[in-house]
Amino acid sequence: MIQGIAFSCRAVQKGFLSEPKQASHHSLNTGVYLMRDSAGKIIYIGKAKDLRKRVLSYFKSNSEDKTAAIVSSLRHIDYILASSEREALILERQLISKFKPYFNVLWLDDKSYPI
Repeated sequence: MIQGIAFSCRAVQKGFLSEPKQASHHSLNTGVYLMRDSAGKIIYIGKAKDLRKRVLSYFKSNSEDKTAAIVSSLRHIDYILASSEREALILERQLISKFKPYFNVLWLDDKSYPI
């Protein structure tokens, strides 16, 4: 566990969010992660083929400016598990459109989000 960061997990079943459930970090595979600040506001949404590896990559010491800014504000990470990379991509796009997280909107490039 990363000091000061809380984690929770949800699963996607047939396109709908189920109730939060306990999941070991080893069972986290493909899905979407929502990074929240101390007020609980979503500041960044991303997708990953391997959620555990992707989230841990944010905490490497040689991170770029954007990553360092996200990590400095980060207090909670929610996971939404998906059954495929395609489902994760679609869900990520829908969530970014709905919540417009600060760091996604700040560096948004529509060409990098296929529809």
